[in-house]
Amino acid sequence: MKLSLCLHTERSHVNIRYEDAYQHFVQLCKQGDRSGFHTIWTGEHHAMDFAISPNPLLTIAALASQIHTARLGTATIVAPFWHPIRLAGEIAFTHQITDGRLEVGLSKGAFQYEYDRLSDGVTNSQAGDMLREQIRAIRALWQGNYRHHGNHWAFPETSVVPTIADGAQPPLWIAAQSPDTVKFAIDHGCHVQMTPLWMGMEKVKESVAIFKQAAEHATHDAKLLLLQHAYIVENEEEKKVILKHFSQYYSEFVAWFNQTNTVSQGRLQGEVVVQTGFTVEDLEKNLLIGTAEEILATLKTYQALGVSEFALWLANGLGYENNSRCLAAFSQSILPKFQ
Repeated sequence: MKLSLCLHTERSHVNIRYEDAYQHFVQLCKQGDRSGFHTIWTGEHHAMDFAISPNPLLTIAALASQIHTARLGTATIVAPFWHPIRLAGEIAFTHQITDGRLEVGLSKGAFQYEYDRLSDGVTNSQAGDMLREQIRAIRALWQGNYRHHGNHWAFPETSVVPTIADGAQPPLWIAAQSPDTVKFAIDHGCHVQMTPLWMGMEKVKESVAIFKQAAEHATHDAKLLLLQHAYIVENEEEKKVILKHFSQYYSEFVAWFNQTNTVSQGRLQGEVVVQTGFTVEDLEKNLLIGTAEEILATLKTYQALGVSEFALWLANGLGYENNSRCLAAFSQSILPKFQ
């Protein structure tokens, strides 16, 4: 099982300058690269101060000359926000900039808040259909001289530039949860990204089972990436502090998802109530918060289940210093066990 990182620029406090937040992101990426993580993944979000990543391909292009060993991946590009010609061309160009180190993850997105602002308020179901149409279109565009008449986009015969030679296309990953989307990904030559979010080992086993069933008749070496928050603590007192933080973090995550709070300057306004399932006791059972030995044991279980790649999710609001310390501990105590 390969170990990777997933993070983006984020401000853990309103007083942090955007310029400093970005430099903290870059420093964490460099630290992960020096440590030997396989891929550095970064996602796409809009108009949200907790996830400052409006264009993951632009972020990767900026990192390409600073990250020397790790591959660079999008986790994920949100398909409904892109025109297929633009997306296929920008992926091809970024693939060139990274000297072939690009991994391309795509998703339908998750937040209605973003759908309402960037894609005329499409529904979750419509976004899924747009993702599937997008995959078909960009693959065809890389082959050249392709015209498209779909449910969501239509354009005359087009070839994107730069071209990508046959067999040199970047790997495609689809972020998925449902059996139908996982099956679509594998049937179309893609790998799969899944996350249990805050839901623990039972959700992990369910996700692996969905993947394995879909991959039974795969015609390619289909891979499963599992994305999850994890944090190494040294004692029970620190563990309680970190769990309390994640209780608030996931409550805010769901507040964004359900649009329960007003938003100003990209930040939630008013009190965010701790949601059901996000108490410290709940998260202690389900999140990878513990000693290095405890986290290593869980990751070894993931490996035994058949997970191909685990991405340490360091977008968590804990700030640069805390995440740098966690990353150092992870690199020292856990990463060598998988190399």
